[in-house]
Amino acid sequence: MMRPGDQIGDYIVERQIGRGGMSLVYRARHALDGSLVAVKVLRPNLVDHPTAWRRFLSEVDAVRDVAHVNVVRRLGGGLLAPRHPYLVLELLEGVSVASLVGPGRPLLTAAAVQIVKQAAAGLDAVHEAGVIHRDVNPSNIVLAHERPDRARVKIIDFGVAKLLDSIVGLSSENVDLGSPSFRAPEQERESSRVDHRADIYSLAVTAFFLLSSGLMPWGVGPLAALLERKALDPTPNLRALFPALSDDQALVLQAGMARDPMKRWASAGRFAAALAAASGVTDGDADQLAILLALAGHLPGDMANTAPTPTPCP
Repeated sequence: MMRPGDQIGDYIVERQIGRGGMSLVYRARHALDGSLVAVKVLRPNLVDHPTAWRRFLSEVDAVRDVAHVNVVRRLGGGLLAPRHPYLVLELLEGVSVASLVGPGRPLLTAAAVQIVKQAAAGLDAVHEAGVIHRDVNPSNIVLAHERPDRARVKIIDFGVAKLLDSIVGLSSENVDLGSPSFRAPEQERESSRVDHRADIYSLAVTAFFLLSSGLMPWGVGPLAALLERKALDPTPNLRALFPALSDDQALVLQAGMARDPMKRWASAGRFAAALAAASGVTDGDADQLAILLALAGHLPGDMANTAPTPTPCP
């Protein structure tokens, strides 16, 4: 674990601001120009764990060639010691969209759809770069300040990403890849063969979560029961779960969640555009995001590099 004042490459650690199962994240300042960044470091106890080490490096590769305003920027990286990698990312000011909804805390439809549209734009760029995120969920989508009067969606955490044109060999082991409630059914069967449509499925579940104040299409409960329902039951009737949805919204969402990947939307952008049309949301509603961030009580200067770490699934 790094302490304030420790140096990671060209950066001086200020404090720890996040943690996950594989890594620790620090706010750090460049030793010369003072610029602030987030530095993600593989946990020391996993340095000699081959799967964790390779998966961390897969994240480095996944974000290396993606340059898009809706994807967290990679600024550099290196090794603290042999087999102890770190990744330097832009430092985001904002909150995860998971924290914006819940019982009694509904999102305006325009704000929810704008979040989905911007996340979809980022995902399209990721897919065009030959990467599948594999863990799209509300905790990995951040609503961040771009300037005091503008907020922007950023996709973060590519820790289980897969490069489409390489065989990384990470999914052949008996490990849990992605957040079960949001991931596509095919990720449970043959995780090594998923394509970009798995991310579209996860984005559709995320969209329903945002529109419905935190409901899940497949419900909640023990992991084994959840996976069985997703594998065997038809796609839930979303209007029955959340009657405030229109018929058109439900059709768009259910197509995004189709069990057969071939029946899903061809791209994240097409899914988001159809959802916006079904919801009557226009580009002029983008200002809703800055208002939403202000209402969430998050003001510029309160730094956060990443979403809160979700509770691990059993």
